Amino acid sequence: MLRNLPAWVVRSAEILLVALVAWVSRTLFLEHEPVQDELYHLLAAKSWVEDGSFVIADGEYTRARLFTVFVGSVYSVFGENLTAVRTASAVIGVLWVVSVYAWCRAKVGNTVAWITALLLCLAPGAIFLSQYVRFYSMHGLLLWLGSIAVYEILVERHRFAVSFGLGAAALVSLGLAAHLQVTTLIGALGLFVFAGIVWWPHIGGFLSKDRRYWIYLGLAAVAAVAVLVLSGIAGTLIEIYRAAPLWNTGSGPLRYHWIMLSKFPLIWAAVPVMAVLVLARKDKPGTFAVVMVIVVFALHSFSGMKSERYIYYVMPFFFLIGTMALVEILSRTSTGLDAITQQWTAIPDSLRTAFGKASLAVIAAFLVLCNPAFRLTADLVRNDETHAGDG
Repeated sequence: MLRNLPAWVVRSAEILLVALVAWVSRTLFLEHEPVQDELYHLLAAKSWVEDGSFVIADGEYTRARLFTVFVGSVYSVFGENLTAVRTASAVIGVLWVVSVYAWCRAKVGNTVAWITALLLCLAPGAIFLSQYVRFYSMHGLLLWLGSIAVYEILVERHRFAVSFGLGAAALVSLGLAAHLQVTTLIGALGLFVFAGIVWWPHIGGFLSKDRRYWIYLGLAAVAAVAVLVLSGIAGTLIEIYRAAPLWNTGSGPLRYHWIMLSKFPLIWAAVPVMAVLVLARKDKPGTFAVVMVIVVFALHSFSGMKSERYIYYVMPFFFLIGTMALVEILSRTSTGLDAITQQWTAIPDSLRTAFGKASLAVIAAFLVLCNPAFRLTADLVRNDETHAGDG
């Protein structure tokens, strides 16, 4: 029956289904008391509605002002309603999941897109941030949109007008993301590294024409570093990168490794293996995801401030790698199951096929559920004490 429907109808129905699952998982429990950090935006937004300022008591809260304005805009429409603000935040989380699904469907196929979207949809950290009146979910959405716009420019061959529009979208998205979180610079560095990988055949070919080009490139790099150092920009960035309040000190470079190992051990373990596979196959979406994950996790691991929510913007790329590993495993497992069921000659073909598909589904579910994070999901959607995304 579905085969007779137009493709756009099927795609629209799938997107709506993804959105519905994301919406339900994010809105079942929104009435809990404010979490401490939420009060920064809630109180500043109240002041913004009253007189356009960002005053809290005797001071001002100016961090991520546009998000405070967003909260204030919800107040302007619905009054000082915390549930309404959290619902608006949940909408952002839903859009993040849907955008991940739509892009992955276009680039790596429907199966990988569904699994990747569901992993992000049901990850306890993503749900928590979507129920949280802070800018992390919006930051994740904006950085994702900016990143895939950059990917399209680098990898796909679009008309000039389309590429120009994508460039404008990337600048706006990444600019807004940088306004919300300075960690956007780390994500941007990941995009820069990916651009270098994509362009290297052309750059390397050009440089190989004349050895002097390498000298010029080296001198340009030295000059750029000198400008950054002498202008004080490098020192300021390093100071921001290494800064940490007393409550966040003592977190070593393995902090994120232990967080990921405790919540997503199978997916985390698959990252280095999939890195080799996708690079060997020259798989562009996979290489994109691997580069972003490696750069972001490596740089955040040596930063001063560390918290799970600080790196959640890279989780769609992380889940994409995990999904590609899962599909690879299931493909080989399916071949093995076929070999086994072919020996059952006394059983009808339809039953053998059904058994193979059911077994594959059970194995896939088992592999996903071996990641302890998903045990927290059910608690999080109904219990504000879990705070599973704030490790």
